[in-house]
Amino acid sequence: MIKIEIFPASYGDCFLVRCSNNDNKWTNILIDCGFKSTFENNLKARLDELNTDSESLDLVVVTHIDVDHITGMIAFFSQNGKIDAPKIIPVKEIWHNGFKQMHFKELILSKYTFKEKNLLSYFSMPDNSEADFKDVNAEHDVNLIEAFHRGKYLDIWNKTANHAAISTDNLTSAQFGDVNIVLLTPSDKVLEALDKFSMKEFEDKMSTDFEMKDDGFILEQVWENIIGSSRDFSEKEIKLVSKAGKKLKELLSSKEVSTRELDAQLKKMITDKIREDKSPPNKSSIAFILEFHGLRVLFLGDTVPSLVIDKLSALKACGDDLIFDAIKISHHGSKKNTNQKLLAMIDSENYIISSNGFRFNHPDIETLLWIVSRDRRNNRKRKLIFNYKTENSSLLNDDRLKQYFDYSYEVLEINEQAKAGKKAKFKSYNLVLE
Repeated sequence: MIKIEIFPASYGDCFLVRCSNNDNKWTNILIDCGFKSTFENNLKARLDELNTDSESLDLVVVTHIDVDHITGMIAFFSQNGKIDAPKIIPVKEIWHNGFKQMHFKELILSKYTFKEKNLLSYFSMPDNSEADFKDVNAEHDVNLIEAFHRGKYLDIWNKTANHAAISTDNLTSAQFGDVNIVLLTPSDKVLEALDKFSMKEFEDKMSTDFEMKDDGFILEQVWENIIGSSRDFSEKEIKLVSKAGKKLKELLSSKEVSTRELDAQLKKMITDKIREDKSPPNKSSIAFILEFHGLRVLFLGDTVPSLVIDKLSALKACGDDLIFDAIKISHHGSKKNTNQKLLAMIDSENYIISSNGFRFNHPDIETLLWIVSRDRRNNRKRKLIFNYKTENSSLLNDDRLKQYFDYSYEVLEINEQAKAGKKAKFKSYNLVLE
């Protein structure tokens, strides 16, 4: 059995994947942590419960450095304390590609001057400008790298990859108990591109000639904050996201539209060409297949189709049918991170999308229509699974559309849990695969 616990993470991601072979022994994998409010309001109490039951986190995956995936992780590791005396729950391994894992050029072995350190310290403080609206007054004074150092987690950081980058050049698969993880992205080439991008961002921020020196972990802190706050969108693009939703809403609200006309309009919306996401942080996402006793789940992080397709094509050439028990759609259902070519290769009965629609109005209508409109494989009826009801996702709960494309729609119900005699209470959305 695989249980995927999906936590409310605003427009971010937070998943706890629990695998058990009916022996009451669980392998636990935490994938991203949303915002600080995600951790404080929900995940923390859940991890406390696991710890009470003498469980641990076998693997923690930070897919990439964007604030909607990493901010809650900072809160977790800051509060968890030292690795040998965890205050919340033991952690056995961490996957995270930081500055030193992707900066392939050798640093100058030298110390920074007092003036240089003052300049760097300005950028080493976390940027909360992209925080969830619930986190506005919840500033944090450390970042993830500093939390790793303070908690002495360095020995388990990317341990499976011998502390190098989690990349397909260093690692093809990894075993955690009976759970097998097949790595799909990123490659060293993608990480090098992010490194080049980060160096440009670094130079632009510093506005002066600055040498990269190996002096403690201050550069890692600066890198995390600069890249984590980088932008790759425009107001125009954000406004265009809801254009297709408005069009679909008008189409479905008209009783005069015939089935033939509906078919023609939907096909036009479905075949629109979309520019692929070019954000280096998103492209650096750790994406993988999780396998457990015949069950398989595809976790795509925020990666882009062009990077995943190559790896999936290689698996298909070896006889893999690329049918999964669940698929976590990339980047909260953004139309720039999924395309018809990718979807034509893969299929599942369960498609998971995590977003409340805040800020970017995800998921995009085009992505949802691409998922449900293509021919089914092995007579599998698809289900769209959301952890929030959003303006765009609600349009897919239309009976006419569900009948036309033969799919189902579900907003997972909140599962509130509390141990008897304890105040701890959390919300999660559970998908059980057997």
